[in-house]
Amino acid sequence: MKSDTGTGKTTAFKHYVKEHNLKFISIVSRISLADEQYNVFSEHGIECKNYRIDDDFANTDNIIITVDSIRKLFKIDFTE
Repeated sequence: MKSDTGTGKTTAFKHYVKEHNLKFISIVSRISLADEQYNVFSEHGIECKNYRIDDDFANTDNIIITVDSIRKLFKIDFTE
């Protein structure tokens, strides 16, 4: 999703993911946004990993990561 700051992207996404029990990878442009999403999703009961806190990712993890750190996902099998 792409829209201006404060338009409800994170809020809409957290409700959608929780309601449909979906897995996701959120690729963001800034560290501060990754941290904010991690806090918001965790507070909403969505288990996720922040690339700055966790170094070990599994295919079944919800992951929040910046574009600059995306190579940390090289072990993930995206076929499913």
